[in-house]
Amino acid sequence: MWHNGKQIDSSKRDEALESRIERLQNAEQYALLALTDGYYTCYHCSEGRVWLNKDEVAKYGTSINTDTRYTKESLKEDNVYYFTQFSGTIQECLEEEARKIYLYYTLPENAVRYKSLARPPLNKIDR
Repeated sequence: MWHNGKQIDSSKRDEALESRIERLQNAEQYALLALTDGYYTCYHCSEGRVWLNKDEVAKYGTSINTDTRYTKESLKEDNVYYFTQFSGTIQECLEEEARKIYLYYTLPENAVRYKSLARPPLNKIDR
């Protein structure tokens, strides 16, 4: 690689590119699930919170940095745990995430609510 008329070592850039492509090809679609029965933050509810039973979906997401996506502290603070639902390329994971977010309204846990939700409580937007 040349920069300002001088040849430079590009091995670090090459390694960074390989690492990025590897992560894009090995992504995860995950759910954050409730650890216990109780009230959870809801970013799109007028009340600002919603009741979830243990193991109900609080959020769907995707990650290419699965080891560092959430800290133990942040999961504990939200009273949720990380559960991998699907592994594949980032494109496949984004498609799976979209299906789950857009079809959340059909889940039995949501259908029995007095006021059903359009998406999981910790998903701020449809992605």
